[in-house]
Amino acid sequence: MIQLPAFHFRRSHIWPAAVVLFLYLMLGALYLNHYDWNVGAFSRIGQGSSIGQLFSNDGIYLVPPGAGYDGQFYYVLARRPFDFETVSRVIDFPAWRYQRIVYPLTVWFLSLFGHATLVALFLPLVNIVSVGMSVYLLGRLLERYALNPWLSLLYGLSPGLIFSFFYNLAEPLAYFFVIAAVYYFLNNRFIRSTIFLTIAALTKEICLLVAVGFMLFLLLTRPSGYFKKVLLYAVPVVVFITWLIVLKILFSAGTYAPIVDFNLGMPFAGFMIKVKLLFASQASFHTLLDVFFYFISLVGAIFIVNNFFRGPTIYTTIGVLYVALAITFAPTLLLFPKEYTRNFIGLSLFLFLSYPLTKSKATLILLAGYVLSGVLYFSEMFFFRNIFY
Repeated sequence: MIQLPAFHFRRSHIWPAAVVLFLYLMLGALYLNHYDWNVGAFSRIGQGSSIGQLFSNDGIYLVPPGAGYDGQFYYVLARRPFDFETVSRVIDFPAWRYQRIVYPLTVWFLSLFGHATLVALFLPLVNIVSVGMSVYLLGRLLERYALNPWLSLLYGLSPGLIFSFFYNLAEPLAYFFVIAAVYYFLNNRFIRSTIFLTIAALTKEICLLVAVGFMLFLLLTRPSGYFKKVLLYAVPVVVFITWLIVLKILFSAGTYAPIVDFNLGMPFAGFMIKVKLLFASQASFHTLLDVFFYFISLVGAIFIVNNFFRGPTIYTTIGVLYVALAITFAPTLLLFPKEYTRNFIGLSLFLFLSYPLTKSKATLILLAGYVLSGVLYFSEMFFFRNIFY
């Protein structure tokens, strides 16, 4: 296991992060240009919705009816995280939304405890900084493998992160915590790693896969003191289950179980429906982009599984778990770019992290393909047709 030095800033690692921050700010400016420069547009709060009516005096941009998205729920939780009665009235499945409490709670704190103008501002800013910090940590990791830290841009510019930024979603912050957990794991700081994984799980529940992956890797390789480490990495799972119990007490409806049924299904069933829809649709730029992204993801999944069976590493072990989860995705997670690009962030991240060990040029080509798909998606959004709605 490679050991990394203690965390501290260095100029050579800041530049890739600075470039990513600049590019995200430019993309944000292009986005806000469509919405009269109202930063509240990132939250995608629908006109006529109960959330829009509740915060009608906040001066936020309201999108047309039916165009609202999940960022509006984070806005509510960041404005009033402890007003459980109001939240349960305006949010569907409140217990499910509260599972991902870290992102809105972070914004609530930074916004001086829910100040409307600052909430609208800090929701996207937290995501921009999270991506920048992720790129910085990945650059440090790459340099320890004698690789160029600028390769970290292949993660920072992945389309799933950019879509998450455009819609005020929790993935950039959640995966920053995951990357920090991996960083400290490689540095043999297992308690810090566990803390970051626990926070990641409370930011987005899919990050529990990483904790399970750590445990599985330790059981497969059995390093010195592995059993204690396995118990340590069970902490995120225990804390998350405890949080679910608390939410069950607070809210009588909206538990996690029906959402699992909604988002997951029989293996490959969702992908079969997606393939049928692609064959039934007319050939278009958008359809070709779908095919391109899924082709990259399929090849990346094959790479991860193949490398796992050739000799498991921490990265391929976690990557295999993401592949196993992906094949159970319901069609709702696979239809639109803003959905499926986010759900494949974990797969692309651990494909990226496997590169320092494999030195495979094909892996770099796949990662560059993800970036290219993002360029094409957002070129279509900004310059060809408005698909924000």
